[in-house]
Amino acid sequence: MKVFTLYYDRFKTATTSKLLNDNGIKHIVLCHYNSQKFIELYGEVIETNNPKGIQYNLNSGLDMLEVGEWGIFLSDDYKKSFRLDKVQNKFIECEFSEVYNNLLETIEVADKVGAKLVGMNCTGNAMFSANKYGKYGLVDGRMFAIKKTD
Repeated sequence: MKVFTLYYDRFKTATTSKLLNDNGIKHIVLCHYNSQKFIELYGEVIETNNPKGIQYNLNSGLDMLEVGEWGIFLSDDYKKSFRLDKVQNKFIECEFSEVYNNLLETIEVADKVGAKLVGMNCTGNAMFSANKYGKYGLVDGRMFAIKKTD
């Protein structure tokens, strides 16, 4: 499994690489051709030399995966994490590690049911996260995992 963060143009405000580093998560930072402009980069930095557009770097990350391998992709602007407190029926702040570990558990479930794309939703609407493994939900590009197929 590889972990990627997709860097675009938040040269001074990108936060995800530092977060992953602080949590001991080995990761790859994908940027276009401008790594020297970012102030805090950790992990392995790869300049893809692709044209601007986040999808190009996502595709580069997919190309780095082996068939059957999972890749975790995160946006470059992590701020904070929340989880649904089912007793209070509202979102409460939590550590990044809790959400990240939840994604890892979700990948295990996805393998069992044959799913190839899973993600942590990015919404304040509890309707989308009330059922942990519901049939329908929002997968936002903030933090998701995809299993490469042939």
